[in-house]
Amino acid sequence: MSAPRRPTRDDKQVGVYVGQFRRRYAAFCRAHDDDLKEMSHDAMSRMFSEHIVHGRRSAFEQFLAGMLTEPERDRLNADPEFTLAWRIFVDLCWTKKQIKRAAIILVAIVLLMLGIVAFILSIPQVAKGPLPQ
Repeated sequence: MSAPRRPTRDDKQVGVYVGQFRRRYAAFCRAHDDDLKEMSHDAMSRMFSEHIVHGRRSAFEQFLAGMLTEPERDRLNADPEFTLAWRIFVDLCWTKKQIKRAAIILVAIVLLMLGIVAFILSIPQVAKGPLPQ
């Protein structure tokens, strides 16, 4: 008798599950943003919530688990294909979030550098004093 086959990333059913998760993720994020907007959270506080509060992978995974239904939560550790699909989905979302976080940091650094250059270039103009009238 052969051992039970372990699911792989190439399994069709795993791909179907990941596709379902990805389709539901957009609606889940929109609902979450709408909830934050109803609580009068502005864009900065939403960004803080997304990147600081859910900044650790375990917290982000718990946040994502909110989109699972109760039967899916029960299947999470019982069905190996479903579990693998969930892990792949979480990895994809985490990677996307990390890339977004890196881009935000890069843009902030560039803006800070532009501000410093503008300040340095304005020093000679300020040193001359006000323009004669």
